[in-house]
Amino acid sequence: CTGARRGGKTWKRELIAGDASRMAVVNVKSEIAGNVWKIQLKAGDRVDVDGEIMILESMKMEIPVLSPKAGVIKEIRVNEGEAIGEGQLVAVIDA
Repeated sequence: CTGARRGGKTWKRELIAGDASRMAVVNVKSEIAGNVWKIQLKAGDRVDVDGEIMILESMKMEIPVLSPKAGVIKEIRVNEGEAIGEGQLVAVIDA
C-alpha cells in the first residue's frame, strides 16, 4: 500500500494481490469541507487523470474534485446535497 500527495490531493493506492496488470484502488478524498453540488460521473464510468469527478460548493465557490489517476469509477461514496468534511472519502477508482 502506498500513499502520495499530488496537487493538494491525498490519495491512497492499494495493489490487488496476484494481479499481473498491477490494478490499483485509488481512494479520492475531499480537500475541503463543503456540500456536494454536482456529481459528474457514476460507477462504471471511465475517468482520465485530472478528470472531474464531482463539484463541491464551499463559501459560494465551486471546487472540482479531480481524479489523481486514470481508471474506472468503482464507487461514489457521497450524494448530491450532502455536507462533507475535509479529508472525507468521496470516490474510489480502479486504476
